[in-house]
Parts: sequence; C-alpha cells; structure tokens
Amino acid sequence: MAQHIIVGECMVEMSSRGQQLYYQTFAGDTYNTAVYFKRCNSVEEVKYLTAIGNDDISQGLLEQMQHEGLATDLTLRSPDKTLGLYMINTDEKGERSFAYWRSDSAAKQIMSLLDPASLGQPKSFFLSGISLAIVCDQDKQALLDLATTLKQQGCCIIFDPNYRPQLWQSAEHARVWTDKAYALADIAFPGCDDHKTLYGHANLTEVQQHVAALGVQEMVIKNGEHGIQIF
Repeated sequence: MAQHIIVGECMVEMSSRGQQLYYQTFAGDTYNTAVYFKRCNSVEEVKYLTAIGNDDISQGLLEQMQHEGLATDLTLRSPDKTLGLYMINTDEKGERSFAYWRSDSAAKQIMSLLDPASLGQPKSFFLSGISLAIVCDQDKQALLDLATTLKQQGCCIIFDPNYRPQLWQSAEHARVWTDKAYALADIAFPGCDDHKTLYGHANLTEVQQHVAALGVQEMVIKNGEHGIQIF
C-alpha cells in the first residue's frame, strides 16, 4: 500500500458558541490536510507525523485521528508537553478573531522524538510553513534534511508556505526558510496573499516566477476571490 506522510501540528480548537460557551475540537493546517486527503483517498495510507502528550486531551486527538482513518504510528508522545490550543471568537458582524497558546506545545519536539528510519519509503511527504515555523532552526534544518533524503529515494515533496508572521522571528527569517523548502518541493501551494505579505509580490505572475525560479515543477497558486491557477 502506498504511504503518504503529512508533518505538522494539530491543536485544540475552542470556538465560541456565545454566552461564554465554547465547542472543543481539533484542527491545524496540516492536520486538516491529512483528514481531507484521507477522505478523498481511502485506498492509500495517510500518516500524520506530529507530537502529542500523554494526557487525556492528547488521547482524544489520537482517537479522533484513528476515527478519520489516519495511521498514527508516527504520532509521537512527548514525555512533558501537551497540545497547543487556540480560541475563536466571532463578533456581531461575523468577523473571527483568534488567540493562541502554542509556544510550548508537544509538536515543537517532533524532530527530537522522531526516528527517521520509521518513515520507510513514502510516496509523498507534505509539510507547511507552519511545520517549519514551530520548531527551532536546528530542527528546521533537520526537517529539510529529512525531506532531502526522502526526495532522493523518489518521494514527492509537497510544500504549502502558509505564512503566519507571528510564528517567525522576522519576515527575512521566514523568507530564508520558505525558499529553502520551495527549493526541495516537487509540488507547491503558494498563496498570493501570503506572497504579498512575505515577499512584496504584487500579482500572480510574480508569485509564479519566484517559485518556478526555485525549481518547483508544479504549483497550485491560491489567489483569493480569483480562485486558483495550476502551473
């Protein structure tokens, strides 16, 4: 059976239901990708590489992943950390605001807990800018080195930059690591809004030219109300 690995962080989501009531679930950019990829691809195995704690809330996430059909043998257990958390509040105009508690989450320990030999030879390996942003620079490099090794084995590397300024030391810091990831990717999912904020790119053409110059063979560019374009 072909295997696909998606690496990143899943958090506890608390969304407001009014009158100081909150609904609890689990979410995150790469986790959502893994769930929907599996729903669309029931035949092949989808593994979610992350780190969780040993507490009840982490066990709840593990059970939710298994319910979604995700393989959890790469869901690592931190001995001393637990899941990050974020809250969503919606105002009377329908605008959402977010508050995060993730600076000490278990997912930051992914690379130190991982035995690279446990990955085998997957068909694809998906990471995002958030996957990179949450770990220290040493682990960023270790993650990209791992992707390099997998690519040399014939694995398809897929990257979604998903830029979140608050997770990076600076825009320059983010650009350096984002470009390193692009340079490894076979497929990329750049967004025009992200590129405008991160690189100052004014339009889809500038985004496409920048990503193509880094060697990406296929890209799906997200362009807001204008939809997507595939190159």
